[in-house]
Amino acid sequence: MAVMTECPMCHMKQATKNKICKCGENLDKAKRSKRVRYWISFRLPNGKQRREPVGFSVQEARDADGKRRSQKRENRIFDILPESKITFHELSSWYLNLKSVKKLSSYDRVVQALNQFNLVFGNHLVNSIKQTDLEDYQDMRKSQDRAPATIDMEIKYAQALITKAFDNDKIDGRCLKPFRKTKKLLTAGTNARNTLISIEQYLSLISNASTHYKGVLLLAFHTGMRLGEIRQLKWSYIDKDANIIR
Repeated sequence: MAVMTECPMCHMKQATKNKICKCGENLDKAKRSKRVRYWISFRLPNGKQRREPVGFSVQEARDADGKRRSQKRENRIFDILPESKITFHELSSWYLNLKSVKKLSSYDRVVQALNQFNLVFGNHLVNSIKQTDLEDYQDMRKSQDRAPATIDMEIKYAQALITKAFDNDKIDGRCLKPFRKTKKLLTAGTNARNTLISIEQYLSLISNASTHYKGVLLLAFHTGMRLGEIRQLKWSYIDKDANIIR
């Protein structure tokens, strides 16, 4: 365990004894003007390093460091982890507001899947969700006549959320384990689509489609593009001279 200082200019975390940061900032002067944030660094029982901001006072940082040392000696280190207080709904709100998630082409499906998941687990503390709970969720959704692929998708998006939270030190690996251990309902290849349509059926679709969907059908049939790809097309992607979609 250690107390660290954060440079107010480049935000590099470093030893408190450093007087000048690598970026050139005078840390002693910054400390006197209360511009230096202090952090404590400690290792969890699973071996993962963790850092916490503790304010702008070195004494406050030393007190927090001492508290963590005491908790570690008493084997109560997990009491300080975020998942001991955070609910799945709170975690999903954080996840859905991430820029990297919002720009996903599947964002609407992610929202829909997590909303469904939150109906059951929204008020649960993240660290209280066990593998048996997820298996019961699968059984419940099957009893509601939901397709196995739909159920697997809901679990998959919930797992993606949990993994992202773990990678960003919001939860511990104990929360991730149940999601990784829960088996999919579908095995590889069992959900493959093998329906074929004849040329006559295709021509019938084209002749009966609205003007808007006629273009979508023509593009899908002649290129093999998926609906999601077609919906995101822009005129700038079309090279009319070369007859290519870039």
